[in-house]
Amino acid sequence: MRRIALPVNGAHLSAVLDFAGKLLVVDIDAGSVVDRREVALGDMPAPSRAQKFRELGVDTVICGAISNPLAAMIAHSGIEIIPGIAGNVEQILAARINNDILGPQHMLPGFCGRGRGGWGRHRRRGHHMRRREV
Repeated sequence: MRRIALPVNGAHLSAVLDFAGKLLVVDIDAGSVVDRREVALGDMPAPSRAQKFRELGVDTVICGAISNPLAAMIAHSGIEIIPGIAGNVEQILAARINNDILGPQHMLPGFCGRGRGGWGRHRRRGHHMRRREV
C-alpha cells in the first residue's frame, strides 16, 4: 500500500505546499483507492509540516511549488516529492494511480524546478546555473 499526500485548495492542487491549508491523504493498494481523508494544516511552520507528513506515514507528496527548506526536511524523512504539478486533484491522482506520466498538462506554469524525477534526485548543486562554453 502507498500513501500519497496532495495539498488541496478546493478541487485543485494548492499552488505552494508551504502555505496549503489542508492535505488530501490517499491510500492506494493494487491500483485502487482504499481510503482518503482531508487533514487540516492551518498555518503551521515548515518543521511542523514536515513532522506531519512523517506522522501520517506519507510515502509520496505531489505538490506545486515548495520551498527548498521544506523540501529538504520532507526528503530527509525518505518521502518522495513530486513538485511542479498543477491542476485538478482527481485527474492528477488518477494519473498517479494508473502509473501515467504527469505530463505538460499537469505542470505548474513557469515551473522549471528539479525535473520530473522529483526533488533532489541525481542533481548536482548549482548545475543549472553554470554557463556552457561555446
